[in-house]
Amino acid sequence: MKKKIKEHYILIFLAVLVAVLVFSKDIADITGSVILQNDFVNNLRELNEINEKYDSNIYKFPSSVEEDKSLLEELNNIKDNFDKKTSEPSELLLNFRIKLVESDVFFKEGWKYGRGSSLKYGFGCKKGLPRLRDATFNRNMSSQIGYEAVSIMNELIENYPKQAEIANVTYKHLLFLNASFYQEEKDSKRDRRIIEKACVKKEDN
Repeated sequence: MKKKIKEHYILIFLAVLVAVLVFSKDIADITGSVILQNDFVNNLRELNEINEKYDSNIYKFPSSVEEDKSLLEELNNIKDNFDKKTSEPSELLLNFRIKLVESDVFFKEGWKYGRGSSLKYGFGCKKGLPRLRDATFNRNMSSQIGYEAVSIMNELIENYPKQAEIANVTYKHLLFLNASFYQEEKDSKRDRRIIEKACVKKEDN
């Protein structure tokens, strides 16, 4: 009889111990999640403050290449000051924004000739070839860096959906950006192919 009572209390003790361990793990998970989210919110606030200085947001850019480069410098300073405690979603968001701004620098450089940056309005080989070579190179580079931004964006959404939602990083934005970069890549390569075929052949003759 005493043996059964002893076994009974041992089972109760083990059950309580398991419950305490599970509860402790849940508390640790909740605490870790709160700390992660607070870190992300604080870093997002800092990022937004910098964007606002340039009348921009996570998807909007400054009005000039010079301002883009100044913004990039500030964003990279934040990145350099990140420490080991900085959460991964914060790093992903910052890297995403950096890549978008880098892409915009090349985009603006690619369209600095106005209508002369594309074949849409016609071209001449003598003055048009070097100008269009420069423009199509920059337009294509903008797309390639843009794809890197989209890849980081996708990683943030898939791995940290709550943080992505807080930052307004969504699949809708991802699809729009990806389609825009694809179109720019397609058009720039087409323009480059046409001018090389038309103008280089003309020069050879």
